Amino acid sequence: MLQSGHISMSKLDVLKECLDRPGPTMVMLDSRREGVDVPDQHRGNPTLRLNLSLRFSGQLTVEDDRVVVDLRFAGTPHRCILPFSAVFLIGHRDGNPVIWVDDAPPEVVGGSQHETPGNPRAARALEETPQVERVLHAVPGPVGPSLDEPVQARPPPKLRLVH
Repeated sequence: MLQSGHISMSKLDVLKECLDRPGPTMVMLDSRREGVDVPDQHRGNPTLRLNLSLRFSGQLTVEDDRVVVDLRFAGTPHRCILPFSAVFLIGHRDGNPVIWVDDAPPEVVGGSQHETPGNPRAARALEETPQVERVLHAVPGPVGPSLDEPVQARPPPKLRLVH
């Protein structure tokens, strides 16, 4: 389990731990880095967010230096290659994400929309990504609203019949 305080866990260890939990694991990476293979529409995104799960259909192989995973983008399958050198954040819905600041792109570490001209997706991700310290920290606990804030009910899912 991730412990609070200063830690130095490898991306491989954090990813494996998160994938062992039920539900999706979110990985954020800089798709501009060498060795990344994602669909063309996502290349060049410094803050690409992908959800991974052992329950997804298709291949998911975690190697020492990368993840190879079959994902669907707008219904189209693509075999993605995600080198750990491009990954800078790994998180799970039941805990806080772990951020490797030294591997984060300048758009994230600098934290300004002015550094992302022409890339509204990166600017939006920056607004949603908390500023990080130079030291890696992990804080156990649920991600989401504090216990003092009222929880808003989610609308029921909308289903449609497809023939």
